[in-house]
Amino acid sequence: MKNSFKYCALALTITSVLTGCNEETSNTPNDNNGNPYVVPIASDAAISGDSYVGSTLTGEYTYLDPNYSPRPEGASGYDWRVDDGDQDLDNDVSIGNLRTLLLADAQLAKSVYFCVTPEATGSSNTTGETKCSTATLIEAGNGNKPIANNVTLDNTTPTVGDMLTGAYD
Repeated sequence: MKNSFKYCALALTITSVLTGCNEETSNTPNDNNGNPYVVPIASDAAISGDSYVGSTLTGEYTYLDPNYSPRPEGASGYDWRVDDGDQDLDNDVSIGNLRTLLLADAQLAKSVYFCVTPEATGSSNTTGETKCSTATLIEAGNGNKPIANNVTLDNTTPTVGDMLTGAYD
């Protein structure tokens, strides 16, 4: 009878220890008032600036960390893309990863848009869902076209084999 009592006591002790471990891991205290952190949110993604070759566009958005103890924004990711016209954004070509984009001739007559992936400081649930702006069409520069005045040729009666030289202001 003594042996069966020791066996039962041992079994109760092990069960008690295991139950205590499970309760501790499911209720881990943290800095968010005892709740697990949720991911940050980016909203209102938009583009500001003139959409002309030679201009600079800026990506705009609102950052929100909806936790009891909001975390500051970390290194959020930026991505400028050329819209290829289909619904699948994953295959659009990336053309920049800064918050600003200097528009080059390569973007002329193309639609570009800005995406942001919000990142909070910390180590738990720090990366939120990527949000993108609507696309904007890039147009030619907004300056005046050059004008050539006083166009002249050095020989107004050329024959085959003559070299002509032109000049203009």
